[in-house]
Amino acid sequence: MSDMLVPVDPARVEIHTLQDLILLYQSRLNDPSITSLSEIMLMTRSYQLQAFALALEMIGDPSGCSSLVEVGCGCGCFLAHLRENGFQGEYLGIDLVAGFIEKAQSRHSGDAAARFVVGNFLDMRENDLPRHDYYAAISIFGYVPGGDFMRDVISKASRLAGKGSLLTCNSADHQMFSLSARTYSPADVVSMCLDHGRTIDFKHRCVPVGNSHYAMIGALIRR
Repeated sequence: MSDMLVPVDPARVEIHTLQDLILLYQSRLNDPSITSLSEIMLMTRSYQLQAFALALEMIGDPSGCSSLVEVGCGCGCFLAHLRENGFQGEYLGIDLVAGFIEKAQSRHSGDAAARFVVGNFLDMRENDLPRHDYYAAISIFGYVPGGDFMRDVISKASRLAGKGSLLTCNSADHQMFSLSARTYSPADVVSMCLDHGRTIDFKHRCVPVGNSHYAMIGALIRR
């Protein structure tokens, strides 16, 4: 069961602001005992791969995507997964944590079509952001304080995306064990998405983990 859970319990850490979260991530980056990129970002590799697989199902054939912006790109793990599965388009990764961006830039230094910037997506001027095919936010909503963060990201990403905006998150339904990360009602996620798209591709995935289940939501908001 632990293979699908986050590797630490962030409830033991006071996270009230984005700055608290940045400091937590930076402390994990500086911890020599943590060598896995996914665990630095408060997830296990199994969880990360499940989220990536769900995101690719929503997009379809990534070779048909010419450009993508990832909000909360971390260390560039999703880009690596996209490239391995045929994505050849332009990519922009945005993250709050400077250390994550440094690792992503180093990891993808030979990728001329990839760019990474440090910043708060919600504070960036829309005129300064590219109108790529897709905007994606992969499992970034578990620890960010403030209940409106997901709604605000969906709203802004949907305005900027040429074809659609994509998200994955933890589901509050069919979750057979407690998570320290925040979970979301499928109905609430659908409601947020319907405010900003003409059609919604929605998946509610229940993944078997030992004798239990872990539940994840994927949504693609099409313009």
